[in-house]
Amino acid sequence: MSPDESPLLLAQSRLPRRIPKFAKYLGAATILSLYVWFVCFEYPLRLDLFALAAGLYVLVPLGAICAVLLPLAFAMGRSLRLPWMLLGGVFCLAAFAGFTVLLSVFIQQRAVVRAKAYPNRIAPLLEAYHYAHGDYPKSLDQLPSAPSLPSLLRDTGSYQSDGPTYHLRFSQPGGFGDVWVYDSETRTWHLRT
Repeated sequence: MSPDESPLLLAQSRLPRRIPKFAKYLGAATILSLYVWFVCFEYPLRLDLFALAAGLYVLVPLGAICAVLLPLAFAMGRSLRLPWMLLGGVFCLAAFAGFTVLLSVFIQQRAVVRAKAYPNRIAPLLEAYHYAHGDYPKSLDQLPSAPSLPSLLRDTGSYQSDGPTYHLRFSQPGGFGDVWVYDSETRTWHLRT
């Protein structure tokens, strides 16, 4: 084996070819991780904003570029590879944005269901406090062991009590000023617009 064919030199000569693939996979993994983080831990309305931003700032300009390049390349007899690749990217991104909107609606519905189920979980603790003190607590922090709040009820002011009654409230995800309010007297939720 000659010094030019040593395994170390062969490995070094292959190294630059592997870095771009690794960088592509790392970039894709980073984008996917950010997406999963948005889905799992952030407020679902941000997914709608993410899809809207993708549509306005990426899809529209790329679509316009493709609309110009494709006929121009065809008329000039040039390669159509770049316009078709851009168009494929536009369709893939559009499909991803559409999936994001559908996923956001599903996550918002699940969050509303969890928030509406919370009064059934906390009512026994509130009633015990009411029985012991004569009034409902001014804050859920006064309860000895309250179950964790659903994401939609974590805002300040989501629980309010005037003593003999209490209310829970949260904004409808994706709604413009719509608020769900739970009344302790009727034990029902009402949507206020």
